[in-house]
Amino acid sequence: MRNVFSGDRMGTPFGKAAQSGHVDVPKEAASLLPAQACFGLAPNHGTAYGFKMLFSDDKIAAIYYHDLVSPVSYDPAGIIDIHLSTRTIRITGRNLKGLFEHFFDNRVLWVKEPDSLFSLASDNQAEIETIRIEENG
Repeated sequence: MRNVFSGDRMGTPFGKAAQSGHVDVPKEAASLLPAQACFGLAPNHGTAYGFKMLFSDDKIAAIYYHDLVSPVSYDPAGIIDIHLSTRTIRITGRNLKGLFEHFFDNRVLWVKEPDSLFSLASDNQAEIETIRIEENG
């Protein structure tokens, strides 16, 4: 698999959403969640139409849930793989089982890579290390 975000070129269809400047973290997320939160959920057990991926280099990509291809998989070693028709999103970290369950329920609004290597997460709190979008094949 080839990383779509290699170099300065962003692959389509994610590039336009990420470069437009109109996609950002929901303001309510900043006020309701701790600063070290690595994902946000639809309120009141609602469902989301899609989710945003916020990268440590300030790039943003957005995916609609209807574009996902089964299976979405969870590895207890700290890996979630989300398949699209031509790409795979790989989220690595620790304590990601709850995040996986929320993806399954279409509740995740955004996931975020850490801004630094310093971890503020508690031992049982979800922590994302990397988010990668790779082309299949």
